[in-house]
Amino acid sequence: MYPETAVAISQHEKTVIKTFAETELGVGIDCWPDEVNRKTKDIDALAGGGRFAIELTSLDSFPNQRKRTAQSRRVTEGLEAELSPAMQFRLVISIHVSAIQVGQNWSEARESVKAWVRTESALLPDGRHSEIQIPGLPFLVKVDKRGSPWKPQLVFWWPGSDLEFQPDDDQVRALLDGKASKVRRYSDGGKTTILPVESEDLQLMNPGFFCELVSRLFKGGRPSGVDQIWFADCSIPAELLFHRCL
Repeated sequence: MYPETAVAISQHEKTVIKTFAETELGVGIDCWPDEVNRKTKDIDALAGGGRFAIELTSLDSFPNQRKRTAQSRRVTEGLEAELSPAMQFRLVISIHVSAIQVGQNWSEARESVKAWVRTESALLPDGRHSEIQIPGLPFLVKVDKRGSPWKPQLVFWWPGSDLEFQPDDDQVRALLDGKASKVRRYSDGGKTTILPVESEDLQLMNPGFFCELVSRLFKGGRPSGVDQIWFADCSIPAELLFHRCL
């Protein structure tokens, strides 16, 4: 896991925070302080009439995960939204982030994936398939196909290698301490301070592992000034799941 790069709050982050506040806290967002306060670092959101101070952060489960994943997703950009409405089963296609290389014809690769999903994927039996060759792709993919009661949809995952997964305690501690310092000044006046921590890679990260990691790194199970820590499973953007850790 590696520290995130500081950037302005994105629409994706707003969606995660808004969904979290509505589904887990039962409240709406009041404002986005970090967009208003441009003089100093501020929290991402106030919610529930000022009762909740929320600061979202992300943990990469392999080096440069978000950058590498964003580059790779150009191959499948828009396909989940385009093809999911016609799906009769849940289909998860895992493409290793190292599979997409500079110089490859991404548009042709995208059309190859699209054609295979529409015509060939229905012929696969339900279950996990570790080595599937999609015609037109210079690499193998992993496929997980599930019928009822799974929601019919197309999902792409971009895992890294577990050989790259080397959590650094000092980096994780510094990341969460830095986020805690932003919500800590909101801890007075009855506000509840919350750190949701998101991950898109459940193959290398999961709620149990994350909660054990944080409990080990901090006395009392969380950084000073933080009332709650949650794990946000963002592996399926349309189905965000939240797990309270501490």
